[in-house]
Amino acid sequence: MENNEQKLEELIKRLEELSRKQKIFSEEIQTLRSEIQFLKSGQFTDETEIKSQFITQASQSKAPIQTSTIPKSVVVKKPKQPSDLEKIIGESWLNKIGILGIIIGVTILGKYSIDNNLISPLTRIILGYLVGIGLLGFGIKLKEKFENYSAVLVSGAMAIHFHTILFSFQ
Repeated sequence: MENNEQKLEELIKRLEELSRKQKIFSEEIQTLRSEIQFLKSGQFTDETEIKSQFITQASQSKAPIQTSTIPKSVVVKKPKQPSDLEKIIGESWLNKIGILGIIIGVTILGKYSIDNNLISPLTRIILGYLVGIGLLGFGIKLKEKFENYSAVLVSGAMAIHFHTILFSFQ
């Protein structure tokens, strides 16, 4: 007898849960119908205008008002303007040209110090690795804020380490 009462309570709970879900689904269906009517009425370019029109139509159709359900595709996007040349040069080209200059400078300095025997081989290797590690550390530190610049610094550090290894065998 007790087993039947437990099953009955479980079934009642499931029925209440399904009824609650059905109510939520019916509200969503009403919201979607009002959105469809709204979209059929015309296109708007301003998101605030879309929300105000949607609220007006939803209140007239007595559907629940949920502005968060307005799809982003409703907003007509303005055509993207071509990128500014100054922005492209400043954000992309200059940092690559700069790191290339640093790599060439370290390479020429290493070659010059080998040819003229200015610095001992161990000092050249240590200085090369310190410059590379410095660039690598700086690149890792800037990764969160400046991802592209950080990638260029890390790439430069790898190139400097490569040249340091190359000079260490000469």
